[in-house]
Amino acid sequence: MIDEKAYKEAIAQWEEDWDDNYDDLLEQYADEFLDSQNRYDDKLYSFDEDTINELFLNKTPFEMLQEGVGATINWNDDYFYFDGYGHINTEYNAVEYYKGIIDEDEFKEFVLKNDYFDDYPYPDMDDFEIEDEEDEENDNTTDNN
Repeated sequence: MIDEKAYKEAIAQWEEDWDDNYDDLLEQYADEFLDSQNRYDDKLYSFDEDTINELFLNKTPFEMLQEGVGATINWNDDYFYFDGYGHINTEYNAVEYYKGIIDEDEFKEFVLKNDYFDDYPYPDMDDFEIEDEEDEENDNTTDNN
């Protein structure tokens, strides 16, 4: 028999822990999640000179112009991504960007599958089994023989 009340409380606590840590988990594992789904165009890059130079190192001037035309750039933003047309768009807040493009349930499944939230293991129903009075009586009669 399962102690359903305790199990439900454990699930509620886990969900609260998830909510408290969701932004950090997104920031830490979103790119890996997107790679696992072959969503390479959705990845964010650091909007700094070194990253730009590295990404455009083997590009021709024409290719660089193509990616710059139609770009939406705010020089104060910290990140950038390539939109579906290959243009650069900048983004200030990585977490808000990821929240807009990543399904939370799919991300949760990915995080749990890869044990990235192992400080807060999802409650296992087996841990909430309690013995029935009938089971206890059977154990007592077995012990007395």
